[in-house]
Amino acid sequence: MGNGASDPCACPPDDALRLRLVRQAGWIATFGNLALAVVKIFVGLFTGSLAVLSDGIDTAIDVGMGILLLCAAPIAARPPDPRYPHGRMRAEAVASKLLALIIIFIALHIVWAAIARVLNAESPTMPGMLAIVVTIISILAKGGLALNQYRLARRSGSTMVLANAINMRNDIITSAGVLVGLLLSHVLKAPILDPLTALLVAGWIMKSGIDIYRNAARELMDGVDDPQVYEDIAQAVLRVDGAGNPHRIRARRLAHRLAIDLDVEVDGTISVHQGHRISHAVEASICEAIPEIVDVVVHIEPAGKGHDDDTSFGVNPLQGDSQSS
Repeated sequence: MGNGASDPCACPPDDALRLRLVRQAGWIATFGNLALAVVKIFVGLFTGSLAVLSDGIDTAIDVGMGILLLCAAPIAARPPDPRYPHGRMRAEAVASKLLALIIIFIALHIVWAAIARVLNAESPTMPGMLAIVVTIISILAKGGLALNQYRLARRSGSTMVLANAINMRNDIITSAGVLVGLLLSHVLKAPILDPLTALLVAGWIMKSGIDIYRNAARELMDGVDDPQVYEDIAQAVLRVDGAGNPHRIRARRLAHRLAIDLDVEVDGTISVHQGHRISHAVEASICEAIPEIVDVVVHIEPAGKGHDDDTSFGVNPLQGDSQSS
């Protein structure tokens, strides 16, 4: 029994407002990171610091993330149609996955360059002091950008804006590591620490790319971030008089929303009208418990017939298998 004219979940957020917030996040991320990337790459080349150059390349990745965000947001905001009956909200996940592959590729390139410099027989060059100054500025600027992206991610519910915020938070740690490496290079008179720092930066970049890829893949494979949602759904069903044994629960994430399918048992002797009323009460209870739900489909079964289903499909929290994920 899906959602109809009296759909209890038909209270979606203002999609136009969400699109404006996502675009705002994309423009701020793009121009802010573009300025930082140009400065850091130039300083890295000018001072001979591979660590600063790697940090600049990492920031250039954020520019690409902002551009992908701007491209994916209007696609994700398009309404459902016969070709895409669930809408295109997963466009952000597709873009995130593409970006993650690019991040991992660039990280491998930095690793190769750092190892080549470490193994180089020639004595490495000491990075200039300008590299330290630029890195400090980068940490402060990235902090402001990360806070802005986190705020816009909370307001919009966008998984890609959140991924962008997490990536910028990681950039602060990356730049801090670069700063420590540069300072130690000067204090210890050991320029070899610069490529070694670049190697660590590359490892951190790769981890960020893998994390973004896994999150995007989970959404595209109809996974959820927290399996606790199944227990919450089951408890919401049990609060409805006449509804019991919620099973075969399937949750799919569509960007910032969730779509739910489940089976529920009712008294087999009641009328179709009564069963329909109970199913709508179940939908309303679930939507009240989990506000980000966009759609609920409830399949009504006579009490005691739930065991006839293939319970290997979906999640059955009351049977203790909600750990499947």
